[in-house]
Amino acid sequence: MKTALNKGFHRRNSDSLINEFCFCDLSFIRNSKIILLIFSSFLLIQFTSCKTTQQQVLPPNNVSAINTKSDNFAPARRPIAGSQLNPCAENIVTDSLNQQLNVNPSKEFIKKLFGHEQAKFADAITFLSDNSGFLSISYSTISEASSSITNKVGGTDIFEFSELNGKYSLSCHEPPINTKTWDSHPFAVADGKGNILLIWSSDREDNLGGYSLPFVNFISLDNKVNPTKGNSDLYFAFRIGGKWREVWNFSSISTDINSTFNDETPFLYCICHTSIIYFASNRNGSTPTDFDIFSLKIHIDFDKQQITALSHPESLPKGNNEINSKSKEFYPIVLKSNNTQDSAKSYLYFSSDRYKEPVRINQDTIMQCVGGFDIYRYPIDVDCRNPIITYNIVLKNAENPSEKVKSPVIEIRRQDGSIFQRTEEISESFKLNYGEKYSASGGSHWNQIECEGSDRTISHYMGRRILNLEPQINERKVEIEYDSIVRSKRIVEYDTTYPINKFKLSAFSGASSDTLPILNINYANDSIFVKYLQITERVRIEDPLHKTFKRKIPVYDTIPQYDTTFYKTFDTLAQSKLSLLGNFPSLLPLQDTTIFDTINIYPKYYYFPPCHWDFITHLDEYRRNVPYFQTGFWEVNTSSNLKQHLQQITSKLFHDATFIELHPENQYFGVSTKSKGDTLKKEAQKNRRNNRIAEYIQYAKDVDKNLNIMREEIAEKILPTYNELITRIPTSNSKLIIQIEGYSDLRPILRGHYIGQQVKYVSGDYDSITRRIATKLITIKPNESLVGKDNEDLSLLRAYYGYLEILKKLEENELFRQFEESGEVLMPHKVLDPHEFEKAFEKSKIIFLVVGKGVDVEGTVKIKDSGKDYYSLDPVRRINIIISRIEYVNGTMLDAPCCKPK
Repeated sequence: MKTALNKGFHRRNSDSLINEFCFCDLSFIRNSKIILLIFSSFLLIQFTSCKTTQQQVLPPNNVSAINTKSDNFAPARRPIAGSQLNPCAENIVTDSLNQQLNVNPSKEFIKKLFGHEQAKFADAITFLSDNSGFLSISYSTISEASSSITNKVGGTDIFEFSELNGKYSLSCHEPPINTKTWDSHPFAVADGKGNILLIWSSDREDNLGGYSLPFVNFISLDNKVNPTKGNSDLYFAFRIGGKWREVWNFSSISTDINSTFNDETPFLYCICHTSIIYFASNRNGSTPTDFDIFSLKIHIDFDKQQITALSHPESLPKGNNEINSKSKEFYPIVLKSNNTQDSAKSYLYFSSDRYKEPVRINQDTIMQCVGGFDIYRYPIDVDCRNPIITYNIVLKNAENPSEKVKSPVIEIRRQDGSIFQRTEEISESFKLNYGEKYSASGGSHWNQIECEGSDRTISHYMGRRILNLEPQINERKVEIEYDSIVRSKRIVEYDTTYPINKFKLSAFSGASSDTLPILNINYANDSIFVKYLQITERVRIEDPLHKTFKRKIPVYDTIPQYDTTFYKTFDTLAQSKLSLLGNFPSLLPLQDTTIFDTINIYPKYYYFPPCHWDFITHLDEYRRNVPYFQTGFWEVNTSSNLKQHLQQITSKLFHDATFIELHPENQYFGVSTKSKGDTLKKEAQKNRRNNRIAEYIQYAKDVDKNLNIMREEIAEKILPTYNELITRIPTSNSKLIIQIEGYSDLRPILRGHYIGQQVKYVSGDYDSITRRIATKLITIKPNESLVGKDNEDLSLLRAYYGYLEILKKLEENELFRQFEESGEVLMPHKVLDPHEFEKAFEKSKIIFLVVGKGVDVEGTVKIKDSGKDYYSLDPVRRINIIISRIEYVNGTMLDAPCCKPK
């Protein structure tokens, strides 16, 4: 059995100070009394001087308050009552200790917990809480151990203790934690989830890559003696969910942690971060009894039950009055000071037998420790902190990275969704909390329009989301070649021979009973020659044949499918590149780390629209040069209206309206029923009339198409850009003026009156030069005469009915209906007072102006073969639509902002 004593931990007895320092040799003084008298006087003076002038002092950094005359091994600390050590805290010790630093030799704690009998055999103790932990107990024979210790495994075992109702219980761990050899110096930590990491020293016979072997003359509990000379290694094991996992030699994580010498008394500092393991070893000592304290950095992963070495073992400073000396230094532990004046300091506590014998420092001073082994405390430069995680994030304009994002915002959120950090800069550097996971997102609060630039400006920013859809699987046929083996055959063959046998007569007669396929028999002298048929069977195996075949087999191509969507980042922030992969950091770093991340957003541009639209010429497939009206009619010549007109002009109500081109008796396109013209002439008139009707039918289709083009242009292009502008520039008082102008042809109306419902509306005419609107009330009653040279009433009617057609088309659009329902559309047939119309103008966003322009003298082209007084007036009988966007400020109409350059 290996105990503290047989490892050389015992203290040798001190000799007398006088014998060591005041010895005088009298052998050379024999004959001279005088000399003897002088020497006696000198000796008396010297003896008196030794007794009265020399003083004993303690070695530097000796913690005399907790050292006793006995050996003081294994300093330990115990949390305050009701608390548990938090190994992940920055101040691992300060938070869990009393005002007076609670450090004592392990035996003192064991004596208080279990009594003097157990303490006599105790080796070391480590606390998980104030009333639970692990300890090791040594005993050379079974009889030496306390009877309360059961289930012993080896000569020194590791026990777990806990308290229940004021009573402490001990349980000895079964193999592989304990073995029949020596297992001691436990140190344990918990991760806060109930999982435990235990490290200890053992001289078990190792098969895990280490060097440990039982020590010489080791005596197991079955009284078998091991004659070999061994050494001890450091081991560790995790207990996860209450079950111990595999035991590992520290050599499994680094080949130089354990050595061929003794490696013992481990201690872990700063458990949950970049941890430091301290331990004692005699690998560098000048003698086997020279143990020094070493340290190295490691990382502990409770989730994976792994330990990673981050450095190589290094000896702490060694020399006179240093941590390491030529003596033994064991049982290191590191604590932070709880003194407010030096709370930032850390101290290394350890046991050492330095100055166990008195040492003369000078003529008047000797130095000696309190006991054989004492506890010492040295300040140590070590910092228990998390690795610093610096997170650098940049918000970029993905289309133009050199252009800064307007009104940026970046948010860093914890895994639970709460905001960790927030900035309104395009880039920022954050310090992340170690052990937490995050996600980052960003975007822009920019949601307005600045009238800068030539033809566009950024209105807002978009994030991009790519979704994985169900893949497309395509089947196709592929021709392949393959070898087929034709099975071997068993072939039976027969060989036929015709042997001739010569027999003597007597011999032949003896063989006559045999059945032979005899072919013939010849006699010669005394011999008989018999020729017979002999068939021999042979069997051979035909070799297998390889044949190549071709066939087509189906194969399937999987084509990934993606859906890319864009969304506004002032509503939903865009995720960073790392966040798209999951929360970060994916793995906790083992050292100070910088993480770089990017958020890409895409600018959405507002393209400046024109401030003026004219539906009067060839514009975006809009065709003006079709007749919007028949002669004498005021409704727009749509397909549905034309059908009604063709029915109306055959009624008695229109019997005198022969000036209408499609009237049956029109002078140009009618068929006269009064004259007795020849049949050929009437047939020609019918053809001309049918051709003109066909032209009007085509005109009506063109009118339908034009109205749809106007609706789409206004509803799908002009209104959305206008709505976006007034939304993004709330201070703007921009208005859309939609002016419908009606025209009649230049021929005066000699007779005719209005047939229809009363028409009443406020006519408005916008002058883009003076920026003024002239208004007047228009009223046209049923049967009112339309006779006049300028055809003004007819143009007023055509403007009004053209307005109704346009309004009907626009009311099919949802956005227009929203303006209308909110009372922001000014309609001239609903506000019938010019003064009220002007007042309503100030509150409206969309204003309809309807005005009759009288006659238009354009397009006077004669029609061939139709007389001298007929002109092509189809392009004249029309409506024009002119849309202007203006800025209305304090009753004044100004140029609108954000207009596309002309």
